[in-house]
Amino acid sequence: MATELPETQGTSPETANVPARSGSGRALFAGRCSHTVDSQGRVQFPSRWKVRAGDTELLGIAVEHRGTQDQFILVLNWDQFDQFTAGVLSGSFTDVEALAHRHYVAERVMPIELDAQGRFFIPAELRKVIGVRKEVELVGSIDRFEIWAPETYAAARVKEKDFLRMAGKNTIL
Repeated sequence: MATELPETQGTSPETANVPARSGSGRALFAGRCSHTVDSQGRVQFPSRWKVRAGDTELLGIAVEHRGTQDQFILVLNWDQFDQFTAGVLSGSFTDVEALAHRHYVAERVMPIELDAQGRFFIPAELRKVIGVRKEVELVGSIDRFEIWAPETYAAARVKEKDFLRMAGKNTIL
C-alpha cells in the first residue's frame, strides 16, 4: 500500500520539528510550506529547517521539471552545485555552444542568503521564470529543497504520481 505524505499548507505535525544534523552544518529539508513573497521579493525561510545565516551556503538554480516542462528553483549546497554544473564547467572556454550553455546556467543562479529576520531574496527575473507572483511553495527534498509557484507544483505532483503509478512504483522505498 502506498504511503501518502501530508500535503497541507504550513507546518504539518509529521515535519514540524525535523532537526538539522547536530554539528554538521547540514539541514534536513523535509515537508513543504507555503509562504508569501513580500513587495521586495523576500521569502521567510522555514524555521523548522534550522539553517541560520553562515551555517550552510546554498545556491538556487532555475531548472525545468522534465515531466511538466515547468520551471522551479532547485536549491543546493556548494558540493551539490559543483556536481550539478560539472558538465558546464568542463566545456571549452571559447566554443560558442559551451559559452551559450554556461551563460544560460549563470543567468539562472542565485545565492540563498538569510537576512537577520530569516528571509531570503528571489530576484524578479527568476520569480518571472518560475511563475511566482505572491506565493511560493517551499518543498523539502531531504538534502536540498525546491521553490515552486504553488499551482505549478500541484500539477507537477499529479504528473509524478501518475508516472510512479504507471511504472508500478506505488510505494515509498
